[in-house]
Amino acid sequence: MKVQKKLLQIKSRSICMTANKIVIINNEKCSEKDRNIYCQNIEIKSLAEILKYTFDLYFILRRGKINPIHKISSKKIYLTNSYFDLFSKLSYFFKQKKNKYLIISITPFTFFAFILISLSGKKCFLYLRSDGREEFKYIFGFGFVWIYKLMLFFMAKYCTIIAVNKLIYPKKFFLALPSQIDKDWLKNSKRIKNKKLKLLYVGRIKVEKGVYSLLKLFNKIQKNISATLTLVGHGDELRNLNKNIKHIQPTYSKKKLIEIYDKHDIVILPSFTEGHPQVLLESLARKKPIIIFSNIAFVKKDFNNVFVSERNQDDFNKTITYIKKNFKLISKDFKKNKIPTKINFKNQLIKILNQSN
Repeated sequence: MKVQKKLLQIKSRSICMTANKIVIINNEKCSEKDRNIYCQNIEIKSLAEILKYTFDLYFILRRGKINPIHKISSKKIYLTNSYFDLFSKLSYFFKQKKNKYLIISITPFTFFAFILISLSGKKCFLYLRSDGREEFKYIFGFGFVWIYKLMLFFMAKYCTIIAVNKLIYPKKFFLALPSQIDKDWLKNSKRIKNKKLKLLYVGRIKVEKGVYSLLKLFNKIQKNISATLTLVGHGDELRNLNKNIKHIQPTYSKKKLIEIYDKHDIVILPSFTEGHPQVLLESLARKKPIIIFSNIAFVKKDFNNVFVSERNQDDFNKTITYIKKNFKLISKDFKKNKIPTKINFKNQLIKILNQSN
Protein backbone atom coordinates (compact mmCIF):
# COMPACT_ATOMS: atom_id res chain seq x y z
CA MET A 1 0.00 0.00 0.00
CA LYS A 2 2.85 2.39 0.89
CA VAL A 3 4.65 1.54 -2.37
CA GLN A 4 1.48 2.23 -4.36
CA LYS A 5 1.00 5.57 -2.60
CA LYS A 6 4.62 6.51 -3.31
CA LEU A 7 4.21 5.66 -7.00
CA LEU A 8 1.11 7.87 -7.19
CA GLN A 9 3.04 10.75 -5.59
CA ILE A 10 5.87 10.34 -8.13
CA LYS A 11 3.33 10.19 -10.96
CA SER A 12 1.64 13.34 -9.65
CA ARG A 13 4.96 15.24 -9.50
CA SER A 14 5.93 14.19 -13.03
CA ILE A 15 2.55 15.31 -14.35
CA CYS A 16 2.95 18.69 -12.68
CA MET A 17 6.25 19.17 -14.53
CA THR A 18 4.84 18.38 -17.99
CA ALA A 19 1.05 18.82 -18.00
CA ASN A 20 -0.99 21.89 -18.85
CA LYS A 21 -1.76 24.14 -15.93
CA ILE A 22 -5.45 24.69 -15.27
CA VAL A 23 -6.60 27.40 -12.88
CA ILE A 24 -10.08 26.59 -11.53
CA ILE A 25 -12.09 29.53 -10.20
CA ASN A 26 -15.25 29.02 -8.18
CA ASN A 27 -17.46 30.98 -5.82
CA GLU A 28 -17.26 28.09 -3.33
CA LYS A 29 -16.61 29.18 0.26
CA CYS A 30 -13.92 27.10 1.91
CA SER A 31 -12.25 26.90 5.30
CA GLU A 32 -8.79 25.90 6.46
CA LYS A 33 -8.13 23.32 9.16
CA ASP A 34 -4.85 21.61 10.07
CA ARG A 35 -3.24 22.99 6.89
CA ASN A 36 -5.91 21.40 4.72
CA ILE A 37 -8.68 23.13 2.76
CA TYR A 38 -12.28 21.99 3.13
CA CYS A 39 -15.43 22.75 1.13
CA GLN A 40 -19.08 21.97 1.83
CA ASN A 41 -20.19 20.96 -1.66
CA ILE A 42 -18.51 17.90 -3.13
CA GLU A 43 -18.02 19.27 -6.67
CA ILE A 44 -14.66 20.95 -6.03
CA LYS A 45 -13.34 17.91 -4.16
CA SER A 46 -14.43 15.74 -7.08
CA LEU A 47 -12.74 17.95 -9.69
CA ALA A 48 -9.47 17.78 -7.75
CA GLU A 49 -9.67 13.98 -7.65
CA ILE A 50 -10.49 13.32 -11.29
CA LEU A 51 -8.16 15.90 -12.88
CA LYS A 52 -5.06 15.89 -10.67
CA TYR A 53 -3.28 13.09 -12.57
CA THR A 54 -3.89 14.70 -15.97
CA PHE A 55 -3.38 18.43 -15.31
CA ASP A 56 -1.35 20.64 -13.02
CA LEU A 57 -4.26 22.04 -11.02
CA TYR A 58 -4.58 25.32 -9.15
CA PHE A 59 -7.71 26.54 -7.36
CA ILE A 60 -8.85 30.08 -6.59
CA LEU A 61 -11.73 29.90 -4.11
CA ARG A 62 -13.33 32.11 -1.46
CA ARG A 63 -12.46 32.03 2.22
CA GLY A 64 -15.48 31.64 4.49
CA LYS A 65 -16.56 30.56 7.93
CA ILE A 66 -18.05 27.16 7.16
CA ASN A 67 -18.08 23.75 8.78
CA PRO A 68 -15.36 21.63 7.14
CA ILE A 69 -16.90 18.64 5.35
CA HIS A 70 -14.99 17.59 2.21
CA LYS A 71 -11.20 17.83 2.18
CA ILE A 72 -9.85 18.99 -1.19
CA SER A 73 -6.94 16.79 -2.26
CA SER A 74 -4.70 19.61 -3.46
CA LYS A 75 -2.12 21.87 -1.87
CA LYS A 76 -2.33 24.42 -4.69
CA ILE A 77 -5.34 26.29 -3.37
CA TYR A 78 -5.57 30.06 -3.02
CA LEU A 79 -8.32 31.36 -0.74
CA THR A 80 -9.39 34.93 -1.43
CA ASN A 81 -10.74 37.40 1.12
CA SER A 82 -11.81 40.14 -1.30
CA TYR A 83 -12.07 41.13 -4.96
CA PHE A 84 -8.68 42.84 -4.67
CA ASP A 85 -7.29 39.55 -3.40
CA LEU A 86 -8.79 37.79 -6.43
CA PHE A 87 -7.12 40.36 -8.71
CA SER A 88 -3.79 39.78 -6.97
CA LYS A 89 -3.99 35.98 -7.27
CA LEU A 90 -4.97 36.04 -10.95
CA SER A 91 -2.25 38.59 -11.78
CA TYR A 92 0.32 36.02 -10.68
CA PHE A 93 -1.02 33.45 -13.17
CA PHE A 94 -1.29 35.97 -16.02
CA LYS A 95 2.51 36.09 -16.13
CA GLN A 96 2.49 32.46 -17.29
CA LYS A 97 1.50 32.17 -20.95
CA LYS A 98 0.17 28.63 -21.33
CA ASN A 99 -2.28 28.47 -18.42
CA LYS A 100 -5.88 27.46 -19.02
CA TYR A 101 -8.73 28.83 -16.93
CA LEU A 102 -11.90 27.01 -15.88
CA ILE A 103 -14.68 29.07 -14.29
CA ILE A 104 -17.38 27.15 -12.44
CA SER A 105 -20.85 28.77 -12.58
CA ILE A 106 -21.82 32.43 -12.95
CA THR A 107 -21.76 34.67 -9.88
CA PRO A 108 -20.50 38.24 -9.31
CA PHE A 109 -17.24 36.71 -8.02
CA THR A 110 -16.64 34.53 -11.09
CA PHE A 111 -17.83 37.31 -13.43
CA PHE A 112 -15.16 39.62 -11.99
CA ALA A 113 -12.59 36.87 -12.57
CA PHE A 114 -13.82 36.55 -16.17
CA ILE A 115 -13.36 40.30 -16.75
CA LEU A 116 -9.78 40.13 -15.47
CA ILE A 117 -8.99 37.07 -17.59
CA SER A 118 -10.46 38.70 -20.71
CA LEU A 119 -8.60 41.98 -20.14
CA SER A 120 -5.37 40.01 -19.87
CA GLY A 121 -6.00 38.57 -23.33
CA LYS A 122 -6.63 35.05 -22.05
CA LYS A 123 -9.56 32.77 -22.83
CA CYS A 124 -11.33 30.40 -20.50
CA PHE A 125 -13.81 27.57 -20.12
CA LEU A 126 -17.13 28.24 -18.38
CA TYR A 127 -18.84 25.25 -16.77
CA LEU A 128 -22.60 25.63 -16.19
CA ARG A 129 -23.98 22.95 -13.86
CA SER A 130 -27.36 24.47 -13.02
CA ASP A 131 -29.82 27.09 -14.24
CA GLY A 132 -28.49 30.30 -12.71
CA ARG A 133 -31.49 32.30 -13.92
CA GLU A 134 -33.84 30.23 -11.79
CA GLU A 135 -31.47 30.34 -8.82
CA PHE A 136 -31.24 34.14 -9.02
CA LYS A 137 -35.05 34.30 -9.17
CA TYR A 138 -35.57 32.21 -6.03
CA ILE A 139 -32.68 33.72 -4.06
CA PHE A 140 -32.86 37.42 -5.00
CA GLY A 141 -36.25 37.80 -6.70
CA PHE A 142 -37.41 37.96 -10.31
CA GLY A 143 -36.25 41.57 -10.67
CA PHE A 144 -32.60 40.49 -10.43
CA VAL A 145 -32.65 37.85 -13.18
CA TRP A 146 -31.50 40.44 -15.74
CA ILE A 147 -28.17 40.68 -13.89
CA TYR A 148 -27.54 36.98 -14.45
CA LYS A 149 -28.59 37.24 -18.11
CA LEU A 150 -26.18 40.12 -18.65
CA MET A 151 -23.28 38.21 -17.08
CA LEU A 152 -24.15 35.11 -19.13
CA PHE A 153 -24.29 37.15 -22.36
CA PHE A 154 -20.74 38.46 -21.99
CA MET A 155 -19.22 35.27 -20.59
CA ALA A 156 -20.79 33.06 -23.28
CA LYS A 157 -19.44 35.38 -25.97
CA TYR A 158 -15.81 34.93 -24.93
CA CYS A 159 -15.72 31.54 -23.14
CA THR A 160 -15.87 27.94 -24.29
CA ILE A 161 -19.08 26.65 -22.72
CA ILE A 162 -19.38 23.33 -20.90
CA ALA A 163 -22.89 22.48 -19.67
CA VAL A 164 -24.98 19.62 -18.32
CA ASN A 165 -27.97 20.13 -20.64
CA LYS A 166 -29.32 22.38 -23.39
CA LEU A 167 -31.96 23.97 -21.15
CA ILE A 168 -29.19 25.69 -19.21
CA TYR A 169 -27.49 26.88 -22.40
CA PRO A 170 -29.38 26.29 -25.68
CA LYS A 171 -26.55 27.24 -28.04
CA LYS A 172 -23.29 25.44 -28.84
CA PHE A 173 -21.63 23.79 -25.83
CA PHE A 174 -19.66 20.73 -24.74
CA LEU A 175 -21.57 18.19 -22.66
CA ALA A 176 -20.10 17.00 -19.33
CA LEU A 177 -22.32 15.13 -16.86
CA PRO A 178 -20.92 15.24 -13.31
CA SER A 179 -21.23 12.05 -11.29
CA GLN A 180 -19.92 10.65 -8.01
CA ILE A 181 -21.11 7.13 -8.84
CA ASP A 182 -18.39 4.49 -8.61
CA LYS A 183 -18.32 0.76 -7.86
CA ASP A 184 -19.05 1.37 -4.16
CA TRP A 185 -22.35 3.06 -5.00
CA LEU A 186 -23.39 0.26 -7.34
CA LYS A 187 -22.63 -2.81 -5.22
CA ASN A 188 -24.68 -4.55 -2.52
CA SER A 189 -27.71 -2.29 -2.67
CA LYS A 190 -30.34 -3.43 -0.20
CA ARG A 191 -33.75 -2.56 1.15
CA ILE A 192 -34.48 -2.53 4.86
CA LYS A 193 -38.13 -3.17 5.73
CA ASN A 194 -39.26 -0.30 7.94
CA LYS A 195 -42.40 -0.27 10.06
CA LYS A 196 -42.95 3.36 9.09
CA LEU A 197 -42.29 4.63 5.59
CA LYS A 198 -38.99 6.54 5.63
CA LEU A 199 -38.57 9.52 3.30
CA LEU A 200 -35.18 11.12 2.65
CA TYR A 201 -33.94 14.51 1.45
CA VAL A 202 -30.22 15.05 0.75
CA GLY A 203 -29.04 18.55 -0.13
CA ARG A 204 -28.60 22.11 1.06
CA ILE A 205 -31.16 23.61 3.42
CA LYS A 206 -31.98 26.58 1.20
CA VAL A 207 -35.21 28.05 -0.17
CA GLU A 208 -34.26 27.41 -3.82
CA LYS A 209 -33.83 23.72 -2.99
CA GLY A 210 -37.52 23.49 -2.11
CA VAL A 211 -36.94 22.27 1.45
CA TYR A 212 -39.56 24.53 3.01
CA SER A 213 -42.07 23.49 0.35
CA LEU A 214 -41.32 19.85 1.19
CA LEU A 215 -41.80 20.44 4.93
CA LYS A 216 -45.25 21.94 4.32
CA LEU A 217 -46.29 19.04 2.08
CA PHE A 218 -44.99 16.46 4.53
CA ASN A 219 -46.93 17.99 7.42
CA LYS A 220 -50.11 17.85 5.34
CA ILE A 221 -49.81 14.24 4.13
CA GLN A 222 -49.21 12.85 7.63
CA LYS A 223 -52.97 12.66 8.07
CA ASN A 224 -53.04 9.94 5.40
CA ILE A 225 -49.57 8.34 5.45
CA SER A 226 -47.54 7.06 8.39
CA ALA A 227 -44.02 8.24 7.57
CA THR A 228 -40.87 9.95 8.79
CA LEU A 229 -38.70 12.47 6.95
CA THR A 230 -34.92 12.76 7.29
CA LEU A 231 -33.16 15.89 6.04
CA VAL A 232 -29.42 15.56 5.40
CA GLY A 233 -27.65 18.82 4.63
CA HIS A 234 -26.16 22.12 5.76
CA GLY A 235 -27.54 25.62 5.39
CA ASP A 236 -30.39 27.38 7.16
CA GLU A 237 -31.20 26.51 10.75
CA LEU A 238 -34.47 24.60 10.97
CA ARG A 239 -36.68 25.14 14.00
CA ASN A 240 -39.93 23.73 15.37
CA LEU A 241 -39.73 20.48 13.41
CA ASN A 242 -42.36 17.92 14.36
CA LYS A 243 -41.39 14.59 15.94
CA ASN A 244 -41.45 12.75 12.59
CA ILE A 245 -38.85 15.05 10.99
CA LYS A 246 -35.14 14.69 11.70
CA HIS A 247 -32.36 16.99 10.47
CA ILE A 248 -28.78 15.68 10.44
CA GLN A 249 -25.59 17.31 9.21
CA PRO A 250 -24.01 16.08 5.95
CA THR A 251 -21.27 13.49 6.14
CA TYR A 252 -17.94 13.45 4.32
CA SER A 253 -17.97 9.64 4.40
CA LYS A 254 -19.22 7.93 1.25
CA LYS A 255 -19.83 4.75 3.24
CA LYS A 256 -22.03 6.55 5.79
CA LEU A 257 -23.98 8.35 3.08
CA ILE A 258 -24.66 5.04 1.32
CA GLU A 259 -25.87 3.62 4.63
CA ILE A 260 -28.25 6.56 5.04
CA TYR A 261 -29.77 5.90 1.61
CA ASP A 262 -30.12 2.19 2.38
CA LYS A 263 -32.07 2.87 5.59
CA HIS A 264 -34.75 4.84 3.74
CA ASP A 265 -37.53 3.87 1.34
CA ILE A 266 -38.14 6.88 -0.93
CA VAL A 267 -35.95 9.88 -1.79
CA ILE A 268 -37.51 13.31 -2.38
CA LEU A 269 -35.92 15.96 -4.60
CA PRO A 270 -38.06 19.10 -4.09
CA SER A 271 -35.80 21.62 -5.88
CA PHE A 272 -37.29 24.47 -7.88
CA THR A 273 -34.27 24.41 -10.18
CA GLU A 274 -31.74 21.72 -11.09
CA GLY A 275 -29.25 20.91 -13.83
CA HIS A 276 -28.02 17.37 -13.35
CA PRO A 277 -28.82 16.40 -9.73
CA GLN A 278 -26.40 14.01 -8.03
CA VAL A 279 -29.09 12.95 -5.56
CA LEU A 280 -31.06 11.41 -8.42
CA LEU A 281 -28.06 9.34 -9.54
CA GLU A 282 -27.25 8.29 -5.97
CA SER A 283 -30.86 7.23 -5.33
CA LEU A 284 -31.02 5.08 -8.45
CA ALA A 285 -27.59 3.59 -7.72
CA ARG A 286 -28.91 2.44 -4.32
CA LYS A 287 -32.18 1.28 -5.94
CA LYS A 288 -34.35 3.85 -4.18
CA PRO A 289 -37.33 5.38 -6.03
CA ILE A 290 -37.13 9.15 -6.14
CA ILE A 291 -39.90 11.75 -6.37
CA ILE A 292 -39.29 15.04 -8.18
CA PHE A 293 -41.73 17.85 -8.95
CA SER A 294 -43.03 18.91 -12.33
CA ASN A 295 -40.94 22.10 -12.60
CA ILE A 296 -37.78 19.95 -12.96
CA ALA A 297 -39.43 17.04 -14.81
CA PHE A 298 -36.74 17.25 -17.52
CA VAL A 299 -34.14 15.65 -15.18
CA LYS A 300 -36.10 12.38 -15.34
CA LYS A 301 -34.73 11.74 -18.84
CA ASP A 302 -35.01 8.00 -19.63
CA PHE A 303 -34.46 6.82 -16.06
CA ASN A 304 -36.84 4.31 -14.50
CA ASN A 305 -38.34 4.85 -11.04
CA VAL A 306 -38.10 8.63 -11.12
CA PHE A 307 -41.64 9.75 -10.30
CA VAL A 308 -42.93 13.22 -11.21
CA SER A 309 -45.47 14.79 -8.86
CA GLU A 310 -47.29 18.10 -8.88
CA ARG A 311 -46.34 20.31 -5.94
CA ASN A 312 -49.59 19.83 -4.05
CA GLN A 313 -50.86 17.63 -1.23
CA ASP A 314 -53.14 15.34 -3.25
CA ASP A 315 -50.69 14.46 -6.02
CA PHE A 316 -47.76 14.08 -3.62
CA ASN A 317 -49.86 11.76 -1.46
CA LYS A 318 -50.94 9.69 -4.50
CA THR A 319 -47.36 9.34 -5.75
CA ILE A 320 -46.05 8.10 -2.40
CA THR A 321 -48.98 5.70 -2.02
CA TYR A 322 -48.40 4.26 -5.51
CA ILE A 323 -44.70 3.63 -4.83
CA LYS A 324 -45.46 2.05 -1.46
CA LYS A 325 -48.04 -0.36 -2.91
CA ASN A 326 -46.00 -1.29 -6.00
CA PHE A 327 -42.44 -1.38 -4.67
CA LYS A 328 -41.84 -5.04 -5.57
CA LEU A 329 -43.10 -4.45 -9.09
CA ILE A 330 -41.10 -1.29 -9.79
CA SER A 331 -37.92 -2.73 -8.22
CA LYS A 332 -37.40 -4.85 -11.33
CA ASP A 333 -36.89 -1.70 -13.41
CA PHE A 334 -33.85 -0.41 -11.52
CA LYS A 335 -31.49 -2.70 -13.43
CA LYS A 336 -32.58 -1.09 -16.73
CA ASN A 337 -31.06 2.26 -15.74
CA LYS A 338 -27.77 3.33 -17.29
CA ILE A 339 -26.33 5.61 -14.64
CA PRO A 340 -23.49 8.01 -15.57
CA THR A 341 -20.38 7.23 -13.52
CA LYS A 342 -17.44 9.18 -12.17
CA ILE A 343 -15.21 7.58 -14.82
CA ASN A 344 -17.58 8.75 -17.58
CA PHE A 345 -17.44 12.29 -16.20
CA LYS A 346 -13.65 12.21 -15.93
CA ASN A 347 -13.23 11.11 -19.55
CA GLN A 348 -15.69 13.72 -20.83
CA LEU A 349 -14.07 16.60 -18.96
CA ILE A 350 -10.46 15.68 -19.77
CA LYS A 351 -11.29 15.42 -23.48
CA ILE A 352 -12.89 18.89 -23.42
CA LEU A 353 -10.13 20.58 -21.40
CA ASN A 354 -7.41 19.12 -23.62
CA GLN A 355 -8.81 21.12 -26.50
CA SER A 356 -7.45 24.56 -27.21
CA ASN A 357 -10.00 27.21 -26.29
